[in-house]
Amino acid sequence: MGQGRAIAALGLVLALAGCGPAAPPPPAAPPPGPKPVASIQELMKILIAPGADTVWKLPPSISEPDAKPKATPEQAAADWAKVEAGALTLAEAANLVAQEGRVAAVAGNKLQDEGQEGNLARDQIDARMKSARPDFLKHALALQTAALKVRAAAAAKNPDALLEAGGEIDEACEACHKQFWYPAPEPAPGANTTTK
Repeated sequence: MGQGRAIAALGLVLALAGCGPAAPPPPAAPPPGPKPVASIQELMKILIAPGADTVWKLPPSISEPDAKPKATPEQAAADWAKVEAGALTLAEAANLVAQEGRVAAVAGNKLQDEGQEGNLARDQIDARMKSARPDFLKHALALQTAALKVRAAAAAKNPDALLEAGGEIDEACEACHKQFWYPAPEPAPGANTTTK
Protein backbone atom coordinates (compact mmCIF):
# COMPACT_ATOMS: atom_id res chain seq x y z
CA MET A 1 0.00 0.00 0.00
CA GLY A 2 2.81 2.39 0.87
CA GLN A 3 4.50 1.60 -2.43
CA GLY A 4 1.31 2.45 -4.32
CA ARG A 5 1.10 5.83 -2.62
CA ALA A 6 4.71 6.57 -3.52
CA ILE A 7 4.07 5.72 -7.15
CA ALA A 8 0.93 7.90 -7.14
CA ALA A 9 2.84 10.81 -5.57
CA LEU A 10 5.60 10.44 -8.13
CA GLY A 11 3.02 10.47 -10.91
CA LEU A 12 1.46 13.65 -9.47
CA VAL A 13 4.86 15.37 -9.35
CA LEU A 14 5.58 14.40 -12.94
CA ALA A 15 2.14 15.60 -14.04
CA LEU A 16 2.62 18.95 -12.30
CA ALA A 17 6.06 19.32 -13.84
CA GLY A 18 4.53 18.83 -17.26
CA CYS A 19 2.10 21.70 -16.58
CA GLY A 20 4.89 24.20 -15.99
CA PRO A 21 5.87 26.88 -18.51
CA ALA A 22 7.29 25.54 -21.75
CA ALA A 23 10.93 26.14 -22.51
CA PRO A 24 11.36 29.24 -24.68
CA PRO A 25 12.00 28.52 -28.34
CA PRO A 26 15.56 28.98 -29.53
CA PRO A 27 16.27 32.50 -30.79
CA ALA A 28 15.65 33.02 -34.46
CA ALA A 29 18.65 33.60 -36.65
CA PRO A 30 19.15 37.33 -37.30
CA PRO A 31 18.14 38.51 -40.74
CA PRO A 32 21.02 38.95 -43.18
CA GLY A 33 22.61 42.37 -43.04
CA PRO A 34 23.40 44.60 -45.99
CA LYS A 35 26.16 43.50 -48.32
CA PRO A 36 28.66 45.49 -50.36
CA VAL A 37 27.19 46.82 -53.60
CA ALA A 38 29.56 49.48 -54.92
CA SER A 39 33.10 48.56 -55.87
CA ILE A 40 36.12 50.30 -54.40
CA GLN A 41 36.62 52.08 -57.72
CA GLU A 42 33.04 53.42 -57.51
CA LEU A 43 33.50 54.48 -53.88
CA MET A 44 36.67 56.32 -54.84
CA LYS A 45 34.80 58.15 -57.59
CA ILE A 46 31.64 59.10 -55.71
CA LEU A 47 32.88 59.50 -52.11
CA ILE A 48 36.64 59.46 -51.61
CA ALA A 49 37.79 61.76 -54.42
CA PRO A 50 35.10 64.42 -53.77
CA GLY A 51 35.74 64.23 -50.02
CA ALA A 52 39.47 64.64 -50.50
CA ASP A 53 38.95 67.51 -52.94
CA THR A 54 37.18 69.53 -50.24
CA VAL A 55 40.47 69.37 -48.32
CA TRP A 56 42.93 69.69 -51.19
CA LYS A 57 41.05 72.41 -53.11
CA LEU A 58 40.30 74.84 -50.32
CA PRO A 59 38.22 77.95 -51.06
CA PRO A 60 39.92 81.35 -50.74
CA SER A 61 38.10 82.07 -47.47
CA ILE A 62 40.26 79.33 -45.90
CA SER A 63 43.41 79.24 -48.03
CA GLU A 64 43.72 83.04 -48.40
CA PRO A 65 41.55 84.57 -45.68
CA ASP A 66 43.13 88.03 -46.07
CA ALA A 67 42.74 88.18 -49.86
CA LYS A 68 40.53 90.86 -51.39
CA PRO A 69 37.59 90.80 -51.66
CA LYS A 70 37.31 89.18 -48.27
CA ALA A 71 34.68 86.48 -47.77
CA THR A 72 31.72 87.33 -45.60
CA PRO A 73 31.54 85.59 -42.22
CA GLU A 74 28.58 83.58 -43.51
CA GLN A 75 30.53 82.40 -46.58
CA ALA A 76 33.59 81.53 -44.50
CA ALA A 77 31.42 79.53 -42.07
CA ALA A 78 29.81 77.68 -44.99
CA ASP A 79 33.23 76.89 -46.46
CA TRP A 80 34.51 75.48 -43.16
CA ALA A 81 31.32 73.41 -42.82
CA LYS A 82 31.86 72.02 -46.32
CA VAL A 83 35.39 70.91 -45.44
CA GLU A 84 34.11 69.30 -42.25
CA ALA A 85 31.42 67.44 -44.19
CA GLY A 86 33.98 66.25 -46.74
CA ALA A 87 36.18 64.93 -43.94
CA LEU A 88 33.24 63.09 -42.41
CA THR A 89 32.47 61.57 -45.82
CA LEU A 90 36.07 60.34 -46.06
CA ALA A 91 35.99 58.89 -42.56
CA GLU A 92 32.87 56.86 -43.32
CA ALA A 93 34.14 55.91 -46.78
CA ALA A 94 37.03 54.18 -45.02
CA ASN A 95 34.46 51.95 -43.27
CA LEU A 96 32.80 51.13 -46.58
CA VAL A 97 36.08 50.37 -48.34
CA ALA A 98 37.06 47.99 -45.51
CA GLN A 99 33.77 46.08 -45.56
CA GLU A 100 34.30 42.34 -46.03
CA GLY A 101 33.55 41.25 -49.59
CA ARG A 102 34.21 44.61 -51.25
CA VAL A 103 35.83 44.21 -54.68
CA ALA A 104 38.10 46.51 -56.65
CA ALA A 105 35.71 46.76 -59.59
CA VAL A 106 32.39 45.22 -60.54
CA ALA A 107 32.80 41.93 -62.42
CA GLY A 108 33.08 42.58 -66.12
CA ASN A 109 34.30 46.15 -65.60
CA LYS A 110 37.90 47.19 -65.99
CA LEU A 111 39.65 49.53 -63.62
CA GLN A 112 40.02 53.09 -64.82
CA ASP A 113 43.75 52.70 -65.55
CA GLU A 114 43.82 48.96 -66.12
CA GLY A 115 46.35 47.92 -68.73
CA GLN A 116 48.68 50.82 -68.11
CA GLU A 117 52.20 49.86 -67.15
CA GLY A 118 52.58 49.28 -63.42
CA ASN A 119 48.86 48.91 -62.67
CA LEU A 120 47.43 45.62 -61.51
CA ALA A 121 44.27 44.16 -63.06
CA ARG A 122 41.02 43.87 -61.12
CA ASP A 123 41.47 40.18 -60.25
CA GLN A 124 45.05 40.77 -59.11
CA ILE A 125 43.96 43.57 -56.79
CA ASP A 126 41.14 41.47 -55.34
CA ALA A 127 43.55 38.61 -54.69
CA ARG A 128 46.05 40.96 -53.07
CA MET A 129 43.39 42.55 -50.84
CA LYS A 130 42.33 39.09 -49.70
CA SER A 131 45.84 37.77 -49.03
CA ALA A 132 47.04 40.96 -47.30
CA ARG A 133 43.77 41.99 -45.63
CA PRO A 134 45.42 43.20 -42.38
CA ASP A 135 47.52 45.64 -44.42
CA PHE A 136 44.47 46.79 -46.36
CA LEU A 137 42.58 47.45 -43.11
CA LYS A 138 45.60 49.34 -41.76
CA HIS A 139 45.52 51.66 -44.78
CA ALA A 140 41.76 52.19 -44.42
CA LEU A 141 42.25 53.07 -40.75
CA ALA A 142 45.04 55.51 -41.65
CA LEU A 143 42.66 57.25 -44.07
CA GLN A 144 39.94 57.45 -41.43
CA THR A 145 42.34 58.75 -38.78
CA ALA A 146 43.60 61.50 -41.10
CA ALA A 147 40.04 62.39 -42.11
CA LEU A 148 39.02 62.77 -38.48
CA LYS A 149 41.99 65.10 -37.93
CA VAL A 150 40.73 67.20 -40.86
CA ARG A 151 37.28 67.24 -39.32
CA ALA A 152 38.66 68.43 -35.99
CA ALA A 153 40.78 71.11 -37.71
CA ALA A 154 37.77 72.35 -39.68
CA ALA A 155 35.61 72.45 -36.56
CA ALA A 156 38.34 74.51 -34.87
CA LYS A 157 38.81 76.63 -38.03
CA ASN A 158 42.55 75.93 -37.86
CA PRO A 159 44.10 76.23 -41.36
CA ASP A 160 47.56 75.01 -40.30
CA ALA A 161 46.20 71.82 -38.72
CA LEU A 162 43.95 71.39 -41.73
CA LEU A 163 46.87 71.47 -44.19
CA GLU A 164 48.89 69.03 -42.08
CA ALA A 165 46.00 66.57 -41.83
CA GLY A 166 45.31 66.97 -45.55
CA GLY A 167 48.86 65.82 -46.20
CA GLU A 168 48.21 62.74 -44.05
CA ILE A 169 45.19 61.90 -46.21
CA ASP A 170 47.42 62.03 -49.28
CA GLU A 171 50.00 59.79 -47.60
CA ALA A 172 47.35 57.25 -46.54
CA CYS A 173 45.90 57.06 -50.05
CA GLU A 174 49.28 56.80 -51.73
CA ALA A 175 50.51 54.07 -49.36
CA CYS A 176 47.43 51.95 -50.11
CA HIS A 177 47.70 52.53 -53.86
CA LYS A 178 51.37 51.55 -53.88
CA GLN A 179 50.62 48.23 -52.20
CA PHE A 180 47.36 47.29 -53.87
CA TRP A 181 46.89 49.28 -57.08
CA TYR A 182 50.29 49.86 -58.67
CA PRO A 183 52.93 48.11 -56.57
CA ALA A 184 56.58 48.01 -57.52
CA PRO A 185 57.37 44.97 -59.66
CA GLU A 186 58.54 41.97 -57.71
CA PRO A 187 62.24 41.14 -58.16
CA ALA A 188 63.14 38.29 -60.47
CA PRO A 189 63.85 34.97 -58.73
CA GLY A 190 67.40 34.88 -57.48
CA ALA A 191 67.91 38.62 -57.95
CA ASN A 192 70.07 40.34 -55.35
CA THR A 193 67.78 42.87 -53.62
CA THR A 194 70.29 44.15 -51.09
CA THR A 195 71.42 47.75 -51.39
CA LYS A 196 74.91 49.00 -50.81
